[in-house]
Amino acid sequence: GLRRRLPAAPSSAATAAGASAWDEPATPAWPSSAPSAGGARDRAPRPAEEVSPSDFVWSSHPFNGGEAENAQVLRGFEEEYGRLLADASGDLRAPGILRATLDLGAACVKNYALDKADALLSPAVVDECRQRGMPWDLKCLQDLATLRFKQHRQPECAELLEEVASRSPPHPATQENLGTVYNSLGKHRLALECFQKAIEMKGGRPEKEDLWNLALARKNLGEHAAAIETLESALPLFLKESADKPVTIAKVHDSLAECFLAAGQAADASGHFRRAAELHAAHVGERSPLYGGAVDGLSRALQAEGRPIDAFDALARAFEVLASGDGIHPTPIYDLLVRAEALVAAAAGKPGASRVDLRRLAPFIADARANLARRRLDADGNGGVLLHKMGQVLLTCANLEEDAGQEAAAWDLRTRALDLLRRSLELMEAATEAGEADLSELCAIAGLQAGLAEARLSPDDE
Repeated sequence: GLRRRLPAAPSSAATAAGASAWDEPATPAWPSSAPSAGGARDRAPRPAEEVSPSDFVWSSHPFNGGEAENAQVLRGFEEEYGRLLADASGDLRAPGILRATLDLGAACVKNYALDKADALLSPAVVDECRQRGMPWDLKCLQDLATLRFKQHRQPECAELLEEVASRSPPHPATQENLGTVYNSLGKHRLALECFQKAIEMKGGRPEKEDLWNLALARKNLGEHAAAIETLESALPLFLKESADKPVTIAKVHDSLAECFLAAGQAADASGHFRRAAELHAAHVGERSPLYGGAVDGLSRALQAEGRPIDAFDALARAFEVLASGDGIHPTPIYDLLVRAEALVAAAAGKPGASRVDLRRLAPFIADARANLARRRLDADGNGGVLLHKMGQVLLTCANLEEDAGQEAAAWDLRTRALDLLRRSLELMEAATEAGEADLSELCAIAGLQAGLAEARLSPDDE
């Protein structure tokens, strides 16, 4: 992920690197830039409030004490923020309130409480920071870019980082963050250039973080051996110099695992994914997207090893985490469902194949659909394709329940599948008619499946 560091500037604010536990503490009231009494203050000059990195105490907390402790700490910060906000009558321009808002927002980003961070880093807050200028604008834009990255909104992240670059003197941190988002956008050569430029700006000698960046860019460029060699040289440095940052070490293991998997060395990849998952489970909890990503990687590595049963177990854990997270996105959910179907086929006839059961995913499909709907991520052609896949999986689950003599459960699953198929058909037809994509073949399949489900649910069906 992005390292949330700011270019050096007078009174600039910096946030700590890393990420921590996802949690859902009580939501405090969020401030507004509009004063509580009249609009005269809107025309008043901005307060000349100084700020420094040491002022951002909440977001500098390491959040690596485990899920329960991290949740308790974040909740305490939110309660303190609520008291500050109440004392200021909700006035964003009151002394200390903008700083506290940015501080809590960054803490929420670290904890993957992305909805809360989104509410805190609101347009009103961004506008106020832009009006105040440096370092407020750089701090806010950098944190907002990190939020967009974790929300899988990389193009917006890139725009924000480019604005940071335009507003500040050249700095290696800016190049590193641009490289990270370009890498995620598939602009791997440009990412490599940014990482190399950052090293040049620091004197030409790469640090362990630079080696990490270079390795990921080279992996994506197909230079797998070079990527593995680079990361294997970096990992001992992290273990020695960053022993107090277990989440960062877990991320390095995860990155090295991805390099091994890309190189076709699945067994090596499994070992590093497993270590990453263990560290994330211990320090940020098994509900964190970081843990979900690690077990998803483990599932892919085990699948490549020809171990479909173990791979499905890991996939089910990943699906549960991703389905309910603030950073949900249709593509990873779709990919997991496709792989789940492939693992069912691969496990057929093997000892222990009964564990590879799509019905294990059915409750989390419901969670994912509700989560996507809240964010309006199920309202276009892409959403229609995902809803169609969900409907297909639930039809299979219904058939399995029917074969097991569980008629009521089969009826419920088939009813849910029909609802998904009907909605997916509407969305895919609309996208096709609008010329966004040719989904006519999927529309035909969804229509046929919906018709068969309707027939099975008909009172006349025997």
